[in-house]
Amino acid sequence: MIRFRNGEANNSSHSAESGNDKEPDKQEVESSTDIVLNFMVDATPAAEVKIITDPRSGDAITAYGEGPIKATFHNKGNFEMYGTYRLTRGTYKLSIQDVIKKDLNLQAGSTITFNGPPLLADLGLKAVYTVNGVSLSDLNYGGRFLAEIRKS
Repeated sequence: MIRFRNGEANNSSHSAESGNDKEPDKQEVESSTDIVLNFMVDATPAAEVKIITDPRSGDAITAYGEGPIKATFHNKGNFEMYGTYRLTRGTYKLSIQDVIKKDLNLQAGSTITFNGPPLLADLGLKAVYTVNGVSLSDLNYGGRFLAEIRKS
C-alpha cells in the first residue's frame, strides 16, 4: 500500500494510520542506492480504487473502472502517475461538517486523469443523489415550477 502525505509517497511505519505515535528519527540515512520503478497498470472493473478525500470524516471515493495507468517511482525523487481511469460505477461518501452525510452514486463515464503527482489528479466526476418523497412546495418554488411544466 502506498500512502500519500504532504504530496510525497510514504511507506514509513511511522505514518499516522499505523498507530505508532513515535516521531520518525530526525536524522535519516540517505541511501546510496538508486531505485527507479516504471510500471503499467491496465485497470479493469474488477479492481476497486479508493481515494480518501478526508480521513477525519471518512469522506471517500470508491470506484470501479478501467484504463491504462503508467506510474513511475524514484526513491530519491517523485512518484508520478499518467493516464485516464474511466469509471463504470462508484460511490462518493460525502459529509458536510459532520452533520450531513450522503452517499452519492458516481455515474459511468466519470474520469480520473493523472498527469504527474497523484494528488494533483483531475477529477471529472458526475454524481447523482436520489431523494424520495420531496415536495417541490418545500422549496417555495414548487407552484411556479409546476405551472411552468403544465404550460410546456
